[in-house]
Amino acid sequence: MCFNHGLEKKRFEKEWGKLRAEYAAAGMSEDAIQKMYEYDCKVFNRDRSFYEHSQPLDVGGNDDESESPLIAISANMFTPAAESDPDRRGSWIDEIENEVLYGVLVKLPKDEIELLTLYVMEGFNQAEIAVIMNISQQAVAKRFRKIKTKFSAAK
Repeated sequence: MCFNHGLEKKRFEKEWGKLRAEYAAAGMSEDAIQKMYEYDCKVFNRDRSFYEHSQPLDVGGNDDESESPLIAISANMFTPAAESDPDRRGSWIDEIENEVLYGVLVKLPKDEIELLTLYVMEGFNQAEIAVIMNISQQAVAKRFRKIKTKFSAAK
């Protein structure tokens, strides 16, 4: 859930309207009230920035307190060295029985094979593939469209 700046700012200003009246009734000077308001505005903006730039870490019910949630998450982001062997990464293509599909796959460049391997065989989504391949998510989507066009042309 994101921080609704407009709504929270309205609430902040409404609360400060009440506080301003209470402080004035208590005998505080207008200058002191204004300084307190400015300080609270800084705190409000700091909190807004924090909520906009941080996300909760969903650990999926990790019951083992000895294991860090970050370790559990990162374990899914990297493949073991044996699986990252360049000679074996595309070996799943050899198991394709459809001749048309196989013909298109063997003609694809290595980076497109890697993209398909990450998506189809390892189950990563486009955002995760973008991080792994160090490209933008839009570039991943564009490469998928390019691959799809190659398959469509082969039909």
